[in-house]
Amino acid sequence: MTSIEEKPQEKTEKTLLYKPLYPPSPDITKKVETKEDAFKFIKTLDEHLLSNNGYVLFEKIIQFIFENPVLGYYAFPHYIKLTDTTKIPYFNFVRYLVIYAPFQTLPNGFLEVIISRTIDVIKHHLKRDTLDDTDAVLYECYQILIHAISSKPEIEKLILKDSDDIFSPLIGKDPLQFKDLRKTLHLLLDQLKEKNGILTNLLNNLKKIEIDCAKSIFEKKRTKHEFCGMENCGATCYINSAIQQLHANKDFREWVLKSDSKGSHAVLKTLFERMNHEESYVTTKDVIQNVLGDGKSIETGIQDDSYLFLTNLLESIREENASDVKSYQIIINSTLKCTKCGTSRTSSENSSSIRIDCVHSDTFEDALLKMTEEESVSGVECQNCKERTEHTKTLTFSTPEVLIIGINHNKTSEGGINYKLNKYFEFPLALNWNNENMELSGIILHSGNVNAGHYTSIIKGDNGRWWKCNDKIVVEYNERRIKEDSYGSQSNSLSASVLFYKKSVEKVCKESEEEKNEEFLSHLLPMWSDDLLYKDLEKMHTETWILMVLWYGGDPSKFTDYENMKFDANKEENMTTISALKKYGLPKSIVETIEGKHSFKYVKNMIQFLCSNNEGKSWVLECLLKMTTIQTTQRQHFAIASLIEMLPNDVTPTKDSINVLEKLCNTPNINEDMYLILLNTLNVCQVTSLENNFITQTLLLYKNVSNISKCYPSLKKSLTKYTILTDISPVLNSFVDSYSNEKDQQKRGEWKDFIVSTIKRLPQEINQKVVAYSLNHFSTDELVCALTD
Repeated sequence: MTSIEEKPQEKTEKTLLYKPLYPPSPDITKKVETKEDAFKFIKTLDEHLLSNNGYVLFEKIIQFIFENPVLGYYAFPHYIKLTDTTKIPYFNFVRYLVIYAPFQTLPNGFLEVIISRTIDVIKHHLKRDTLDDTDAVLYECYQILIHAISSKPEIEKLILKDSDDIFSPLIGKDPLQFKDLRKTLHLLLDQLKEKNGILTNLLNNLKKIEIDCAKSIFEKKRTKHEFCGMENCGATCYINSAIQQLHANKDFREWVLKSDSKGSHAVLKTLFERMNHEESYVTTKDVIQNVLGDGKSIETGIQDDSYLFLTNLLESIREENASDVKSYQIIINSTLKCTKCGTSRTSSENSSSIRIDCVHSDTFEDALLKMTEEESVSGVECQNCKERTEHTKTLTFSTPEVLIIGINHNKTSEGGINYKLNKYFEFPLALNWNNENMELSGIILHSGNVNAGHYTSIIKGDNGRWWKCNDKIVVEYNERRIKEDSYGSQSNSLSASVLFYKKSVEKVCKESEEEKNEEFLSHLLPMWSDDLLYKDLEKMHTETWILMVLWYGGDPSKFTDYENMKFDANKEENMTTISALKKYGLPKSIVETIEGKHSFKYVKNMIQFLCSNNEGKSWVLECLLKMTTIQTTQRQHFAIASLIEMLPNDVTPTKDSINVLEKLCNTPNINEDMYLILLNTLNVCQVTSLENNFITQTLLLYKNVSNISKCYPSLKKSLTKYTILTDISPVLNSFVDSYSNEKDQQKRGEWKDFIVSTIKRLPQEINQKVVAYSLNHFSTDELVCALTD
């Protein structure tokens, strides 16, 4: 028997199945002594910077550059030629140049040259390029200045010289929109010794904006061009991005809102209704898990593909409605032709989208051609030949109202690993589809890899302006950034994942002056979401602008000591501002308190300031009473009642206020919230400003209120106040009747306690009348005993 000798297994070196190919780092082990070697080094470093996603040994490379004088002579001027179009990796390199370069051993002027170039970039930077959060140019410039001051404090003089240009994005007509960018500029401001002087100049510039524009500047009003943010419930950005695109389609949105259905359609309808009514963003965690319908619960902590989610959602809605989804129906015709006899047959299927492959296609046109090009299919049964033959297959597509095109970036390596292929892939902003002109109306962007990343949506509004929806945050988007953000590159994972094209429609848009003013000034709102700016304003004691911030949407809670902040009613500047702002109604801070967005403690001092004179008291009461027809929920009415209670007790009601009160009095089936508004109004008005009949009628309205207990304190206060003006005995006797007729022992006890505690606060003669009336009803009773005790 022969034995088989086992051969030892050969050791194989373990290699990565997929590894990105980046240009090598320049050699920093050999000295650079010639001009040719210097330019070769610079070329290698350029390629390395542009392709390595930040994996650069900055400190060692910069030290090497300055250890080799010839290299430093050519490299330094090469990298500091900063302009507004310089690529971000070069800015990034200059930032580290400021950090690691040995300026203390270099001749004077090296660092100053870098700072001058950086400030020039800031000064000439296009203001409208700051609309979104991807303005890395400004971020790098601010970082360069911050590190320069740390390296050499004398640099502050250069910065102060151009401080207006550098810091105007904090407060001005073109403010920075995003927190991180604003925070970086604040960090630079904090490095300067002359911070207060700069803030004073900025505030003076701000005062140049006319008060008549204040409504447009500060009001957080939704316009037809704006969109609403969506809460991210863990990893639901892929859902939010898709739903934003659907909601932006007016025809589809109206169809969803008008239709009655269950499952995913009902969830989408709920989300659309919220998005139509909310100002900033909507909560989604209570419904988002069921957005794909019954039995298809979504795990909100796991990210998925936005295109697949979108197609699954539209398919679920189609199945639930047993009809095609409005706007997104695309018919795919598949034609099979026998190569032997020429017989062809066509079948059709409905879809909501198509998907192209950018992995194996270099251009958008090439990817579309690959979808429609003829392909051979073997073994297909030919009905004419009565046998299986070779066929050709071709696809054609109909033209939907909105064409959805998914872009596949996923590739599988030889080892079976799935990864996202980062590459440049350009698509048109307009295309001709079946001889129909279509224009780009939306893009879903993705950054990251196949396992983790982030989705955002950019959407073209009705008037041609673009918006970026990043979960809760919605900002205006610069159309010029589409190429940079959507086409992708080898070194950038941010690229388009889904495209939306809609049929072109010629529109004649003529905006009113008010709309133009809003569009021009609406992007100033981020100033009043800037926590650091609030603190600076508070320190500067700029009362007038604090008032304007609060009037048009500012957040009182951002001030460190707002509760103790006092506004000087005698200051002419303050009163001029208030007089101009009154025509726009109550301060937004008060309105948002009624809506439940702020605590009552944040409006008390504002109300005190507004009520510093008789005219102000009357105006505030009138505005609050008129709010009862705008704010319609019971909770909002209780809030209005609480605010009225804060007013002084000597208000003279206006004619309009009395008209509102009379309408409330005549409201059938009045609830305790409305009754409390009436009572609190009686309590703050001057005793002689209302007619006796109206006072009595109001007090007797308690009979129509189902739950009177919440109104007891205010009712007691009204009785005490008006007892000197009118005979309230009929009202008190009515209380006794209510007590007598109450069957519920708990409520009966509440009535007894209320009547007894109220009577004890009134004159003796009124007390005697009530006791007499009670004895006529029942000779012995707990109420009689308590009253005669």
